[in-house]
Amino acid sequence: MSAYIMLLYRNCQAKGKSNFEFLCPYSISLVVQSRKEEKIQENRVERSRYIVDALQENARKGSIFLAPYNAGRHWILCVIDPEADVVYYLDPLREENRPTGHDLRSVVDTALLIYQNQIGAAKKMKKNTTWSKIQCPRQTNNVDCGYYVLRFMREIVNHNQSQIPEKYFSDCLWPNYSTEQIDEVKIELAHHILYFAS
Repeated sequence: MSAYIMLLYRNCQAKGKSNFEFLCPYSISLVVQSRKEEKIQENRVERSRYIVDALQENARKGSIFLAPYNAGRHWILCVIDPEADVVYYLDPLREENRPTGHDLRSVVDTALLIYQNQIGAAKKMKKNTTWSKIQCPRQTNNVDCGYYVLRFMREIVNHNQSQIPEKYFSDCLWPNYSTEQIDEVKIELAHHILYFAS
């Protein structure tokens, strides 16, 4: 995941797409090192703090933050628009009525609330961050979620927009990705890794 994020970051820099920022998936994902609730809560605070620090350091008008998140054996993508106080949620296993993960929502909502208060943009009439579930392609097995998230990030960067339509991008909305579409991401990732290994 991190190697592909580096590839996308370098491509953004080379093409002058400065509105995209990337969060480290290992700094925001749920890693349960202890089953004790106080340790899990402490970990949530650390992950929220990481997001706040990233927003303070990198948020600009029109910038969005791509944040791959592992919910324990499953990857999803959330895209944070701190200016609009919107989080786009892309889950390749998503069923129509499946809720967003409690852990992710808690971490991101807390981070955005702290960030908004620190920049003096305390929420006026609105009480909660808007979470928009995107109708994205869905995986057909239990192992391709990570590749779907990589493909989502690639398509978002290629479209170069700060908002993601609820029905995803019309030229990318398939029921699921073909083997060839997943292989494109795998080949890009392999080339990137081999380039830096040589």
